[in-house]
Amino acid sequence: MRTYPTDADGNVPPDILLAGPKTLLNEPQSPFVRANGALWTCNLNGAMLGFPPGAHGNEAPMVRIGGTNNPVNLCFAMTVAPTGRLAEVGISSPAHSVFIWRAGSKGNVKPTWIIHGDATKLNFPKGLAFDAAGNLFVTGGTVAATARITVYAHNANGNVAPLRMISGHDTKLSDPRAIAIGPSGGRIYVADHFQVLAFRIGARGDAKPVVTITGPQTGLSGATGLAFDSAGFLYVSNNHRAGYITVYKPGANGDQAPVRTIKGSNVSVQGFISVR
Repeated sequence: MRTYPTDADGNVPPDILLAGPKTLLNEPQSPFVRANGALWTCNLNGAMLGFPPGAHGNEAPMVRIGGTNNPVNLCFAMTVAPTGRLAEVGISSPAHSVFIWRAGSKGNVKPTWIIHGDATKLNFPKGLAFDAAGNLFVTGGTVAATARITVYAHNANGNVAPLRMISGHDTKLSDPRAIAIGPSGGRIYVADHFQVLAFRIGARGDAKPVVTITGPQTGLSGATGLAFDSAGFLYVSNNHRAGYITVYKPGANGDQAPVRTIKGSNVSVQGFISVR
């Protein structure tokens, strides 16, 4: 895994590289940095790894959760709740499910909770985010007709209906990937291919986005991951070719040009992104 300074611009090399056999990293898919600086990610094969704050080089993880008891065979995304619970989605058995492990889990352990079944309205879940209260936001769907955001209570388990669902023509959702809670906690942001959309935190049904970052000036192409820094700047990973990162000022909307673009031969970005 690579990290870049938050003020990076242009063709800059990573300032920290976490790699080597001791790391157990194998095509990491979804980095997530907790408030304490601990770094989590999931390997392509579904194993989740937790590293201490400041991890770099060929450093071993603090925690590995994986093995035959992990139902995820190919990880799309993982995240960590403020309480330490871990959630993961991907190609799995059963399909169309969210798997959640209790805080402190390690080794080859089964998930503690599984959100699965027709009532959940899950459809190819691809992105995850917990809010401060522990409610879980999940993106899903592969085309506009099935694209959605479903929201679950902090204690959701089994074939449980979502608290609410955002879906429909007016949402402009088409292929939602990563999802993040905005800096104020009042909005949810979604990376959706050539656009970034934001909705009120309590939006439901065929709700219109309150923010739509899209257009030729934005530089968005294959927007997949997104994250905010402490100052409210929005970072978006774009999967076009070798990948790059576009950075937007707080409050960006419309055909807004990025304030910085991290891109070039020294930059390699694929998949989701996190900021610490």
